Amino acid sequence: MKTYIILIIFLNLIQLAFSQRDSTYRSLQKALENPRKVYKLKLAYQTAISYESLSKFSNLEELTLTGNQIKTFPPQILKLKKLKRLDLSTNQLATLPESIKKLRKLKVLILSVNHINSLPNSLGKLKRLDTLIINSTFLDTLPESLKKLKITYLDVSSNRFREFPSIIAEMTSLKGLDLHLNYPMKLPANFRNLNQLIYLNLGQNRLEAFPEIITELPKLKELYLRSNNFTKIPPSISNLNQLVKLDLNHNLITALPSEIGKMESLIELSLHQNKLLKLPAEIGDLPKLERLLLSMNELDSLPESIGRLTHLKELHLTTNPLKVFPHSMIDLKELSVFYIGGDSINHFPEFILSFSLLEKLGITSAKLQKLPDDISQLRNLTEIILNNNELTTLPDSFCELKQLKVIHISNNRLTKIPECIGNLKALNELYLSENILTNLPTSILSIPQLKTISLSHNSIQMEVIQELKSRFPKAYVSN
Repeated sequence: MKTYIILIIFLNLIQLAFSQRDSTYRSLQKALENPRKVYKLKLAYQTAISYESLSKFSNLEELTLTGNQIKTFPPQILKLKKLKRLDLSTNQLATLPESIKKLRKLKVLILSVNHINSLPNSLGKLKRLDTLIINSTFLDTLPESLKKLKITYLDVSSNRFREFPSIIAEMTSLKGLDLHLNYPMKLPANFRNLNQLIYLNLGQNRLEAFPEIITELPKLKELYLRSNNFTKIPPSISNLNQLVKLDLNHNLITALPSEIGKMESLIELSLHQNKLLKLPAEIGDLPKLERLLLSMNELDSLPESIGRLTHLKELHLTTNPLKVFPHSMIDLKELSVFYIGGDSINHFPEFILSFSLLEKLGITSAKLQKLPDDISQLRNLTEIILNNNELTTLPDSFCELKQLKVIHISNNRLTKIPECIGNLKALNELYLSENILTNLPTSILSIPQLKTISLSHNSIQMEVIQELKSRFPKAYVSN
């Protein structure tokens, strides 16, 4: 699912697209042939160029100077009176001049990956500035003048803020805010003033508790709180009734509140690598949910209500001690991606055969000893991952999965591959390392699109390997 932040940036730049009458120039020499006709100039990773001629581009609207090892802001940029977008990311800038206020038409300013620890107060003079991206620098403060602007997207992630920059709570036009990977911070009471936010990222900030004030942001659609340290979610999470994506991966959450079922707009719920012991029955009350990511938790069962998630397309359950599955799993008719795994699984769950739309299937680190003959019912499979099991053979019906492009069956006990594998004409990648194979069927040579063949830690003769390399000269063949 495309994030709303992409939409924000797109809307901020769409007006530029209409004014860009020529394509982007990537050569300064070529652009100087007719500088007045140049509207977009991208001189990225060109450390040897001189900036003296920049002032000749009197109609320039977009300038990108990424990765040019710039240490001092080129003053010639200040003469570009029509400039709307300036990207100086991945350089060595330590400061910006106060004179940047001369760029009156500037809408987008990107300063990521520099050495900047403060911004000039004169930024507040850039009345048209709409997007400010200055992540991965050394910022520990923001100028008060930013509150004068109507910035809609601010990215100050991966910086050195030791407390929440108070000025941000006064930037009430914000629709997107990225503060991930800073120091632990407490959100102030006036954070609720940011009631236009639709995208918020506070991930990797070592937060000890879920910031409940977030639940007072009525327009929020995407919320990222991954890689923090909180253990529970407040019931007030249900106030975010427009939320479509909630990322809580890599926390210490042990349970979800029953109120989670009131979040009727939710499309994606990510809880990978937490401490969940069970799911509330109300999880089945999410009518629009399409992606549910629950890998690496401590779930030993699922509620029967999960079968009510009739629009679910992707379900991740690997590395959970699941022993049984509810009968209602058979009702998940729209699943296209399903991953399970763990040593509590010792047979192929029959309900999987009812997932007629399934495209990707993973059953890993389990104790599977065989696949059912009926696996051919999964006719839409393009990828199957069966690593770290106890499979000794594959049924001939496996070769009826004609859409397969990727097969992972490494670290099993396979002694042979069925001759009919040559029927899998769409196959691109075949991973069979760490088995007990001594040979391969000759039909494998008839698969036209093989690009990767992994056979390491088997006992296959070198003659067979050489024949594969000769038949597939552009493929990666490992032994």
